[in-house]
Amino acid sequence: MLNNLRKQNKQKTFPLLKRILHLCAELKEMEERKEEIILRTLDLFSKRGVKSLNMGDISSLQHISKKTLYNYFKDKNDLVCSCMNFELERTSKEVELITQKGLNAIDVSYEISQFVINQLTDMNPTLFLELEAFHPEALLLFEDHQQDCIGKTIYENIKKGMDEGLYRSDLKVEIVTSIYMTLMYNLISARLVNTRNYSFSEIYMEFFKYHIHGISSEKGQEYLKIKFEKQ
Repeated sequence: MLNNLRKQNKQKTFPLLKRILHLCAELKEMEERKEEIILRTLDLFSKRGVKSLNMGDISSLQHISKKTLYNYFKDKNDLVCSCMNFELERTSKEVELITQKGLNAIDVSYEISQFVINQLTDMNPTLFLELEAFHPEALLLFEDHQQDCIGKTIYENIKKGMDEGLYRSDLKVEIVTSIYMTLMYNLISARLVNTRNYSFSEIYMEFFKYHIHGISSEKGQEYLKIKFEKQ
């Protein structure tokens, strides 16, 4: 009798386990498919902006049906917000990797600046203005991330640099962080004036130098001199 019960339990368990594994595989495939769509859409938004593309354009340019697109996103705003969340999560991971390399504060700040330049160099300059006008929810996600992730990273970098003697000991960390965040936001959201004759990388590097020279101690200035002479 006991053997019969075990046999019955196996007969019930195996089909259930098989269905669960099949469902997990389907969910994984859907997530991978969704990520592919997001990555391609991010590329489209970066090059063409958000306003000029509707769901039909996005699906057509990716060679998928509108029905497929709507299977993953309820509307364009949902797609834009999903793209923003994906990009912000990717940025957070990359910034965390940089801060965990064991570099000094100046080198950490420099590497983060290089990452930002690589990410945003080809971005449509009107993207943030379009988000502000047509997708404020997505822009709010970006602004919250700036405060929670980037702001915290800058704050900790300044403290680290002061502890290492590379940054001035008299810095008011909260104020410097706030100034940095304000300038950075205006720079990447295309709010700077009289900069049309310069590339984004040129503008951002001047911003980095402006910031890093302003907060560096004598020791930090010497390190910067050597660092930039090598480049």
